[in-house]
Amino acid sequence: MCKFDKEIEVLIIRLISNTRRKNRPDNLVIIARDIIRRLENKLGSLKAVSEYPGVGISVDMLKQFLSVEMLCPEVKKLVEERKIDLINVVH
Repeated sequence: MCKFDKEIEVLIIRLISNTRRKNRPDNLVIIARDIIRRLENKLGSLKAVSEYPGVGISVDMLKQFLSVEMLCPEVKKLVEERKIDLINVVH
């Protein structure tokens, strides 16, 4: 497996670990910026991320996580500090 593939695999593992449990290791900003956007850039689209083997997360759900990018700086800071930590509140 080449380095590029390993990076994708690590990002997929991080995505799954942050979306399939109640106690996410990362905050919503990191999930959006450092995981979903990087996967989107590497795989070409959110649809490709959604359809990647083992992901099982719809494009709509990925977009809900990305909605954190549209928050004003003050609210985004609260998300980074995990004072707001629910995707349905952010979206």
